[in-house]
Amino acid sequence: MRKNAILLYPISLIGRGLVVAYERALPDARFTLFGRLSYASPAGGDLRSHEFGVGVGVRYYVMSKGPFTRWDGRAPVGLFVSVRAGLLRTWVSDRRNGRSLGHADRLSFESTFGYRFTIASRVELSPYVGAMTYSDLEGITPISTRITAVFGATIGALF
Repeated sequence: MRKNAILLYPISLIGRGLVVAYERALPDARFTLFGRLSYASPAGGDLRSHEFGVGVGVRYYVMSKGPFTRWDGRAPVGLFVSVRAGLLRTWVSDRRNGRSLGHADRLSFESTFGYRFTIASRVELSPYVGAMTYSDLEGITPISTRITAVFGATIGALF
């Protein structure tokens, strides 16, 4: 069984960004912890923006077995549910004169379910869907809270 995974979120590349994660199985392989880092530069035209994000979460693999693995015991594969908390900071500047227009912070909580497929017990593909609640912050106080649907996939290496 592979206890570690390095994951790439390929949809992030569409938004001129990159999201990567590291996942580690706990002693009971049905449970994993993961950390996630993100960067994006989505603004265009006269504006320039940079977004940096961090997140931590846990996954629970319901069956802990997959159709394309040769592992005898439980493994972090198959159907999963997960929760994640994250913090994102965005800086915006005026491209014409380099003047800073400020920054904004966003706190998010996400719950998803998906399925991890394995290829040759080394490569993983995990499509998922779920819901995310996010709050824009002023200092440490939420000023607005919204709920949105999330969907995506990861592709990664198991080791």
